[in-house]
Formats: sequence, structure tokens, C-alpha cells
Amino acid sequence: MKNIKIVIISFFVCFIAFSLVCFVALKLSIYKATNTALPKENKYYEQKYIECLKMLNIDTKNISNLKIERVKNVSINKDEIKISNGMYTVSIDSKTEDLVAYNVSITSFPKINISIEDAKKIANEIYTNLKIENKQEYKLENISQFDEELWRVEFLKEYDGVKNPGEKISFSFSPKTKEIFNLVILRSKFAGNKVKITEEKALNIAKKKMKKYNVQNVKEIKIDIVTPNNFFTYVLNLKEPKMRKAYVVMFENGTEVYVDVTNGKILGGDATLGK
Repeated sequence: MKNIKIVIISFFVCFIAFSLVCFVALKLSIYKATNTALPKENKYYEQKYIECLKMLNIDTKNISNLKIERVKNVSINKDEIKISNGMYTVSIDSKTEDLVAYNVSITSFPKINISIEDAKKIANEIYTNLKIENKQEYKLENISQFDEELWRVEFLKEYDGVKNPGEKISFSFSPKTKEIFNLVILRSKFAGNKVKITEEKALNIAKKKMKKYNVQNVKEIKIDIVTPNNFFTYVLNLKEPKMRKAYVVMFENGTEVYVDVTNGKILGGDATLGK
């Protein structure tokens, strides 16, 4: 039990460090400007900017004084083009030119008391009106109230009833004005790996991994699409993950072990603190 506590504490420290990196990156800008020249001319990106805003139903009549720069998204180690007029900022993938993120500089919205069911209706209405390609393949998964002004919602892509957290459209919105405050699109595709090992074998693999921590009592096992991580090696990897289907084995102490459904390889895991 002592060893597993060390694992959990180590994970917690790594998680805090990673969170601080991301938080600082967000506050200072999660983007770092590069010295690399833009792949195309400014005029091209001005048009892409207008296209992105139209996808989000943003008025593009008075767009001027655009700042265009090539940046590195330090949170996922990805090259992007960031375009802003001071009010609206969009980021697109420098290679695929897909919309990656949007943010508006408004700092306050009208306060409103609303039920979660009414918030879902508004979120679905906003989502339906978005002009994002293949958005019909995503389903509403999570919705929560951020504060008295904003709610947060996530739409995830499904594969045979299993949701992929790597393919997600999420945004914060004002239920009162129906405006989007910020939006992020993740496109880490599911590898499509098939189930080839049994649940029993996956359990044995997970238990063997946890044996040295004297943890063997399993609370639950299920199949999910997960982000392969280095939970048991503590190696921070900021590269875009390749999502895999795995048996998620949850132990009674709060630790999870991800076992690949195809080859039985341990893809990583997670832990619930305080168990």
C-alpha cells in the first residue's frame, strides 16, 4: 500500500506540474511565436480567418488590423497559425488548416439562472448552427455550469457506442446571449484497434502490474477509448496521442490500468486521489 501511495503522490506531483505548465502557457498564451515564415501569404490567412468566423456564426463585416503569426502550441507541441483582430482570435493547424481553437476577448456576460435541461437545449441549438464539418458524428457527453455567466459543454465522437475523448468539440457559452466564449476542437483519431484479448486476460495483466503495489481488488472493468500515457513511467509526452481502445481496469484503491484490447500492452493509467 505504501508503494501505491508513492505512485499516486508521484502522479499528483506530475499532474500539478503539467497543469501549471498548461496554466502558465494559457496565461502567457499557450502559443509561442516561431521564427518560421508563414506557409502562405497574409491575404490567404485573412480569408481563412473570415471562413472560421463564419463557421461559428460570427459577424465578419468589420474585420480589420489582423495580426497573423506562426506559433507553436506548447500544450500539444503542434505548429499552428494564430490570427486575431484583438476581439476574435482563431488558431488553425498549419498543415491541415483545420480550425483548432477560437476565443473572444469579452470578459463578462449577463448572469442567468437556468436548469441543466434548458442549458442542454441551448447548447444543442448553438451546436446545430455551427458549420463544422462532420459535427453530426459527435454526441453531447458533458455539460456543466462554469459560473453564473457561462456553461461548458463537450461533444465527443462515437465508435460503436464507445466515445473517443481525443475527438472532441468543446465550448463555453452564455445561455443568455447564446454566444460562444471559447471553443476547442481535438482531432486525435481513434486507431480502430479491434478486441482480440479476453477480459479475463486483461484482468490478469492489470493485476500482475499492480501486484508489486499489493493491490489486487478490482472494482470494475470496462472498454473505453483512452489516451496512451506514461502513468507508470512518469515520462511527460506532449506529442499528439493516437487513441486506442483498451480495457480500463479500476481497482478499489482508485487506480486504473489501461490494457490494450488488441495486444494486451499496458497503455498507461490513472488514479483517484484520496482513496
